[in-house]
Amino acid sequence: MEIIEGKNASVAATRAAGVSASIDGALRVAALFHGDKVAQEIQLYMEYAPEPPFQSGTPDTPPSEILEATLAQGAPINIARTATAHRIAKRLGIAHEDLSVLVTDVVGTSC
Repeated sequence: MEIIEGKNASVAATRAAGVSASIDGALRVAALFHGDKVAQEIQLYMEYAPEPPFQSGTPDTPPSEILEATLAQGAPINIARTATAHRIAKRLGIAHEDLSVLVTDVVGTSC
């Protein structure tokens, strides 16, 4: 999970996708604001103990053929998203270098 702090230090944003990731993110936010003890109590109250059926949750864990197939399937949408980001950046007067830094910081990949 990545914490992105804004101008107001008491405001933090977290990214999470999917139901369990959203619960994970919510537990992290609870820990940030109220401590690990409270977050663990919430987790126990929910009886939240995910056990994924496969170890393919990050690019470092799946078999290489799964990673390659997934990257190939996502390539067209990633190309379209990058083109859209560049068009918007150009309209807003954001330089390519600045856009790449911004996207890398927020999304984790460059464009």
